This record gives sequence, structure tokens and C-alpha cells, in this order.
Amino acid sequence: MDKEAPMKTVEEFIKDFEYDSNELYEALSVSTDEYVYVCDMRRRTIRYPADMVEEFGLPGEIVQDPLPCWKDIIHKDDWNVFYETNMESFSGELIHHVVEYRARNKKGTYVWLQCRGAVVKDKDGVPYLFAGFISNLGKRNRIDHQTGLFNKYEFQSRIESWLKEGKNLPFGVLFLGVDNFKHVNELYNREFGDEVLRILSQKMQSVLPYNAECYRLDGDEFGVLMKDTTKEELQECYSLIRKAFDRQQSFRGNKYYCTISCGGCMAPKDGRQYLELARCAEYSLDYSKRHGKNRATFYSTEIAVDFNRSLELIELLRESVERGFEGFSLVYQPQVDAADGRMKGVEALLRWKCDKYGAMVPSDFIPLLEESGLIRQVGKWVMKEAAAVLSRWNRYSKDLTMSINISYHQVICPRDEGPGEDVFSYLVPLLTQQQVKMDNIILEFTESYVASDLEDLKEKLNSVRRMGIKVAIDDFGVGYSSLGVLKEAPVDLVKIDRVFINGIGKDDFDAAFIRLVTALCHQVGIRVCQEGVETKEECDRVCSMGPDYIQGFYYSRPVTEQELFEKYICPKDPL
Repeated sequence: MDKEAPMKTVEEFIKDFEYDSNELYEALSVSTDEYVYVCDMRRRTIRYPADMVEEFGLPGEIVQDPLPCWKDIIHKDDWNVFYETNMESFSGELIHHVVEYRARNKKGTYVWLQCRGAVVKDKDGVPYLFAGFISNLGKRNRIDHQTGLFNKYEFQSRIESWLKEGKNLPFGVLFLGVDNFKHVNELYNREFGDEVLRILSQKMQSVLPYNAECYRLDGDEFGVLMKDTTKEELQECYSLIRKAFDRQQSFRGNKYYCTISCGGCMAPKDGRQYLELARCAEYSLDYSKRHGKNRATFYSTEIAVDFNRSLELIELLRESVERGFEGFSLVYQPQVDAADGRMKGVEALLRWKCDKYGAMVPSDFIPLLEESGLIRQVGKWVMKEAAAVLSRWNRYSKDLTMSINISYHQVICPRDEGPGEDVFSYLVPLLTQQQVKMDNIILEFTESYVASDLEDLKEKLNSVRRMGIKVAIDDFGVGYSSLGVLKEAPVDLVKIDRVFINGIGKDDFDAAFIRLVTALCHQVGIRVCQEGVETKEECDRVCSMGPDYIQGFYYSRPVTEQELFEKYICPKDPL
């Protein structure tokens, strides 16, 4: 009797499994609604299915050097991303390829396509095969499965349909962006963030008027369309949405706070094509984000100018960073003892100038640093410069403190940067290297940030305080204006915002607020600094209310290192 043949391994079955590549391609092409493509990377030749050749008028099913034939088919606004991602795949830089773009079919209509593929390399690491699917997104379900809303393709289709119905039919377009949504993902996780977006979409829908429709666009952005409406009604629609998110929310026991910024425009006044209206709404949303958030902005020509200027400034800021922080500098404003007027500390303030625009005010460039992510690099530079200056000053005044403003982006960095990249990880080694005492450094956080992320921030603040570094709440009294923060936040100093100084001689509330906050802080061992003191009258009134420190133009404007040293640390004519 013959012995039983040994069982083949899975690898042997795969090796012996043979098929005709042309028949395989045909079978795949007829069994899916996707367009199947296969590229011979060595010969730079690609094969497209017959129905795709027919729809887009391609030269044939086999095309040598395919990119040029797409030049007149791809929408001009999408060509760069189409070209660059394909070149990265052809060069082997990208293994997995995903890109979305618009292509004009033979009827002259642009349709959204999504190209997905993978690159295969030989045993020497040289790419030789590039294959995948091209999906006609217009044929897919137009529902966003995460939120249940219509998606961005339906949003575009609806606008184009309304534009065709009548050239003078008025309708409104709103782009809505969730402010600081990135914080939610970073504090918890992306799955939690997805659930928050679902909840947000349900709330938006529940408050919209009868003639408004809500859509999910990209990421944390939503769109609202209102037919036969006015700008005033659009504003009222946004007000309803804004009111729905004016307090802290909770999901699965985790608290989050999301406000909504808005950019709006009107058709046909602001545009008679989809791309024109989308651009106007996008510019307006960007303006709202950069000018305080949680607000609505409606399109004007000034908005477009501001948008383009901001893009230019971001590039100029990037150039400054890449050139060794050229154009950046620090100035210093004294913080004096309210009892005797002697300087006890200074606050480091960032300045920037460029050849084209000259010296810029901080409110014009710091939000752009945060928006672009450059704030992390610039923040490290500020820390290094401020620590070096304080090290020199402490040789003459050993207890002088330095206050440094900290952005949220310096505390919680993107996950792909890995651990050990936040401000706390590099601050302690830096101070040790510069031989600066830990208790001579004060980190300033805005009240709104501390209040919104208190649970996550508390542990980190307690950790640095145990090392001796002090923590301050800046701009106290604006934003959240929650006295409960004083009870929960682990801080050493509260800086009352300058807004309460403006009416101190006329408004009883301002004076009462300063007295109340000062008394509460002293009761729990927190010191108080009053900001924005500009006149002797203001100084006299504030000092009678018991703060520990005063800061403002009355004592000194922000000055350079040399000026402060000569006037306050080693004056030629001591006071």
C-alpha cells in the first residue's frame, strides 16, 4: 500500500496556485463598481478598465506615462495634490496611496473620485507594482455614517442644484467649526472624539429652523444651508447653535467643553458657483477662529484680504523659525511689590518683526503661531532665552522671578510626537543647565485654559509645583469667570485682568470684584497681581484693595534686557 502523501503547507499551496493575470483583472473589473487599475512601475505603464476609459475619455486601456493625460481632466484646484501623491507613490516614498480629487467626465461634469492603492517592492526594495481601486464617490451613499448627516458631496450637490434653480434665488451657507476639538481627541482618544461629534451633530439638528439643513463636511466641520433666507436669519440660526453649546457637556463620565465658530455667506451676492461660496464661507470661518472663536463672521472683501495676509504671515513666521528665530525677541515688564514699589519679578513678552510688515503686535502673530503649530518651537526658544536672561540677572538679584506665558499647544502635543515633548519635559533640564532656581520661574496659563482642562492639567501642575516652579492664572475674570477655579486649581498666583481697571473709579462692580478675588485668594494662600495699572490714581485705588503685586505702564512699559538691567537691577542712580 502506498504511503499517504505528506500534507502541503499553506505556503506551498499559495506557491502552486496559478491563474492568468488578464483573466483575474477582467474578473475583478466586472465584479465591482470600483475602477481597478494596475501599474507596471518599471515601464511606467498603467492599465485602466474599459468603462473608466469610456467615462473619462482616456487614450486607451493601456497608457504609457499616465499623469500627463490626466492634466486636462483633473480639476485645477485638485491637480497639485493628485500629482504630488502619485509622484510619491511612483518613487516608492509612499507604500499606501489614498487621494481624493475631482475629474471631468466626457459629459463635462466633475465627479469626486477616491484613489486607493498599494506599492509592491521586489526583494531589493525597488518598487515594481502599483495597484488598487478608484471609487466614484458620486455613486456612493451620500450619508455620513458617523453622524447620520448628509455628507460633503451632498452638500456640494445641493448648492449646485439651488444655483441652477434660479440665478437670483437667495440662500445662505454656513461653515461651522468646533473650536479646539483637537483638545478633546488628545485629552481622551479619537473614539471618544467621534462620539462627541455624533452628539454635536444631533444637537445642531435639533435647534435648526425649518428651512435649514445640516451636513457633515470634513473632520470637525459642519455645513448648514438655508433656502430663501437673509443674513439676519443666518445670524439667528447660528445664535441658536451657539446657545446649545454654551456650557460644559459630559459623556461617559468625561467632561468636555466645545464652542462653535461660524463663517457665512449669501448666494448669489457672494458667489454664483459652489467653489466661490465655499471659499467665502471658509475664509469667514477662519477669521472667526483667529479673532476669538465662538463667534460668527460673514463674508466681505476685507475678510479675503485678511485670510491671504494670514497665510503670508504664517510663511514669514516659518521662515523666521527656520533662520534661527530671526526677527523674534523678548521684552520684559516689571512686576512690583504693591507695598513698597520695588521690583519683585518680570514677565517675558514675545515680540516679532519682519522686513515686509515691520514690528507686529502679539495679537496678530501669536494666534498664527498656535494655528500653524510653530508655537512649540518658538515656545522652547522663549524658555531658553528667558532662562538665560534670568540666570544673568540672578547674579545681582537672587530672588528675582521670571513669568513665562504658556500655550495649550506646549502642554499637550500631538500624539505622533511621542512622549516627553511637552513644556514640562524640557523645562527642568533647561533650568538646571542655566543654573536657575526652580522657585524663580512662574508659568502663566490663561484662566479659560485652566478652567476647561482642569482635570487633565491638575496633575501636571502639581508635579511642577513640587519641584518648586510656581504657577499663575493669567487674565483672571474674563472667559469663564469662575471663582470655583480658585478652589480647584493648584496655583500660586492669580493675575486679575486689566479690564477691571478701566472702570475702577466709576464702576462699583469692578472695585468689588478686585476686592472679592483678592480676599478669596489670600484666604487660600494664593497671591494676587493686578495687571494693566496705567495711572497713579489707578495705582492708589488698587493698592488700597490689598493685592500683592502691581503690573502696568504706570511703573514701566515692556523694555529690553539691557534697559531693565540698567533701570531696575543695577541702576546708575539708585532710587
